[in-house]
Amino acid sequence: MVNLFYCLLMLSSVILGILSLVFSKGASLNTIIMVTGSILVIGLSIIGMIKKTSSPGKTIIFIGIFLTIWPIIGLASQYISMSLGIWEIILGLSIILTAFIPTQIFRAPFISAIDRSGDTLTTVSNIKCKNDDIVVKAVLLGSMPSTIIIKPEELWKMLGLIENNVLSNIIRLLFIGWKRTRKTTDNK
Repeated sequence: MVNLFYCLLMLSSVILGILSLVFSKGASLNTIIMVTGSILVIGLSIIGMIKKTSSPGKTIIFIGIFLTIWPIIGLASQYISMSLGIWEIILGLSIILTAFIPTQIFRAPFISAIDRSGDTLTTVSNIKCKNDDIVVKAVLLGSMPSTIIIKPEELWKMLGLIENNVLSNIIRLLFIGWKRTRKTTDNK
């Protein structure tokens, strides 16, 4: 999942670098700074993907902050054009927000599904894609290790089971889960 965000970071950086090269006049200081920042973000994203770690995300956030502040200074001093400056600010902010997510995702050893009384029904330790199936490693009712296979046609049928209120609340629920997980990991 973290690799997806690193890919988005690389895409934003490539766009930022190309915009700076195409719309800046010559080899200006703005072009050098933006292209160098883009190359750094791409390099750190590749390191994060190879090492499967979120630690480069924190450095990328600081680079994104700099890449957002620099065009603001350039606009204030009329060093860069308004349209280029606005695009550079937007892309710098997108780098910051996209880099923030991998720093918050960590690999938990398991997740649990509970019933209304709080008893654990299923403990899931791994979810992966194998060939065309989703393979879930789980322990059912605390004592039965299982490998659950979800076929593509079942996944497609599952879409019909998801009610609109689940989709409309997914961002809010992820935020609540992030806050609660963060609170429990900070208390340890």
